[in-house]
Amino acid sequence: MGRVPPLWGVWLEPRAWQEAFEPAVAALVVVAAVAYAVGVIRQRRFMTGTAGHHPGGADPRREADVPVVATPARQLLFYGGLAIVAFALMSPLDVLAQWLFSAHMIQHLLLLVGAPPLLVASAPLDPLRRALPERLCTLLVTGAAPLAKFALPRSIARLVMSPWGATIVFAGTTWFWHAPGPYDLTLSNLYVHALEHAMFLAAGLLWWSRIISCPPLHAPLSTATAAMPATMVFLSAAVAQNVILAMVIGFAAHPLYGPYVALVDRPGGLSALADQELGASFMWTIGDLPFSIALARLVYLWMSSLEEEEGVLAGHAANDVQP
Repeated sequence: MGRVPPLWGVWLEPRAWQEAFEPAVAALVVVAAVAYAVGVIRQRRFMTGTAGHHPGGADPRREADVPVVATPARQLLFYGGLAIVAFALMSPLDVLAQWLFSAHMIQHLLLLVGAPPLLVASAPLDPLRRALPERLCTLLVTGAAPLAKFALPRSIARLVMSPWGATIVFAGTTWFWHAPGPYDLTLSNLYVHALEHAMFLAAGLLWWSRIISCPPLHAPLSTATAAMPATMVFLSAAVAQNVILAMVIGFAAHPLYGPYVALVDRPGGLSALADQELGASFMWTIGDLPFSIALARLVYLWMSSLEEEEGVLAGHAANDVQP
């Protein structure tokens, strides 16, 4: 594997950035960024043209074609999510991940709970759709239509897109790739490693789309007062599975991953077991942070809604007792 990279100095080494650069990943990131920018421009032209032809505003029949306008805030979220993906896969963090389980864990967390909520919250599907040639969109819709006629694909899609189905996919993906066998394979096979990263990002996007609206996809769990308890249980389940996995890894009596054990030296002089414990602590803390933020916000909204309801009921009661 070559020389041991310095733990902090690696970030200042042009050689490390060059080693971490992946042309395929860079191409995908650039294509996504350009496609989104083109889609935003086309969406803006569509909205301007529609409003211009209707003095009273946009035509309601055509306005439905634009589920969510790509505001500057949503654009910032999209490009922020892309930047996190690029940082996770094409920075010296990827170099350190070959030597340190803890660095590899940070990389995984960025793909699972760092980039996905930003990308989902940006609601990028409409701009990305508008960036595609119309003929290609028609071809994709036509090609997917026959699948909807079969009961099995529909049932699988409904299961996966349900909140608990998405949770099973998310947790199953995370636990599978952190089992010693599959994990060790990713460190020795570039294609398996790429598959792992792709599955992490896909599972993260799926899970967060169940709680954050991303039109035209519908988020089954919402901040409506009636749905808040179910949403809080959903978030708590995600936190619980993450904590349990972190405990399994962090409290192991011996190193679990062979390639790290085989290393004679590691950046920072960490032992394989200490490095594993550090990575588990990252999973326990950083990994839970996005879920905890969402849960805290939900609890706040729920309590606020209950207070408003109590205020309304008190107001009605006071009006009833007035002569």
